[in-house]
Amino acid sequence: MPNVNFEQLATTTLRLHRPELADNITGKNAAIVQMKQRGFVEEEEGALSYNEPILFDENSTTGSYRDWDPIDLTPQDGMTNAEFLIAQLAGSLMISGRQEFINSGNRTRIINLLTAKTMQLQKSLTLLVNRQSHGDGTGNSGKDLTGFAALVESGAGGLWSVVGGIDSQTDVWWRNQWLDFDVALTSAAGLSFGNVQDMAEFRRFVTTMVNAAMRNSERTTLLLSDQMVHEYMESTITQNERYVKEGSMADANLANAGFVNIFFKNIPWVMDDDMPGFSLVAGSDNHEILGLNNDFLHLKIGKGKNFVVTPFVRPPDKDGKVAQVLFYANYTIANRQRQFRIDNIDFA
Repeated sequence: MPNVNFEQLATTTLRLHRPELADNITGKNAAIVQMKQRGFVEEEEGALSYNEPILFDENSTTGSYRDWDPIDLTPQDGMTNAEFLIAQLAGSLMISGRQEFINSGNRTRIINLLTAKTMQLQKSLTLLVNRQSHGDGTGNSGKDLTGFAALVESGAGGLWSVVGGIDSQTDVWWRNQWLDFDVALTSAAGLSFGNVQDMAEFRRFVTTMVNAAMRNSERTTLLLSDQMVHEYMESTITQNERYVKEGSMADANLANAGFVNIFFKNIPWVMDDDMPGFSLVAGSDNHEILGLNNDFLHLKIGKGKNFVVTPFVRPPDKDGKVAQVLFYANYTIANRQRQFRIDNIDFA
């Protein structure tokens, strides 16, 4: 089969797979699934960074009046912007000249080869997106996604970071809720985590953090932890708490996406292997619980860069053809106070 036909077939095959790439890669992340559900996975026009408008103070002109009382016209500030640089993720699809030659006489074999390589790349990009979603954005010299470890950080040592260009060390309104579980448990009950009598304290601390991150109807929409914490929580559930079943009224989108989860305070709790501390070894420490309010978290994607597939080209010094899958995006956050992290959960 002539090269031009291979290139045409390869381009057509990859274009057919591109929508699946975008849906399947981001559909394996429970937080992104919720953001999609709320309309907060958005494509944005080209820019150096994504800006998120932030309200940090109330409008002081509000108040009661009667008849001809003057209404306050004081100019208001209380608004700023958080800025998040665009991250670029990519992976390559490579077909050697030998592979092309071996399969050149059979259209089906070429399609099968391209499909297999595309599925392999999809799986790898899925793992990459999920890992970076839980990172702090400092990986690869700061080129990674600004993940949840930065957006909803640990305040250990009283140290808080600059997030989106706003210094939460000085601007305390820009801090998320945070609890050092081991310190709190020792102070409250003098216990080491893992004992049966800790169950009530465990639930109480998680309840406290859910409530601390709540304001009226603004409440946690998703809880994430590793397998060990998830199984411990599962062992504490009562008869009135239940699993989210596929198609249920509770959270059909998460259930249909394959996320089996338990309920805590009517919030789906999902197990995620990329949460810090993933281990089933007794004595392992620094397990964490992440509480997200996905009404204030956005995934912004560069327009035309949502896992777009480039044409196959031949490198000048190689016998083969290469195409790339490109993803321009980053997370942004509008309210950190509605998020929480519990860390330093140490299983005895």
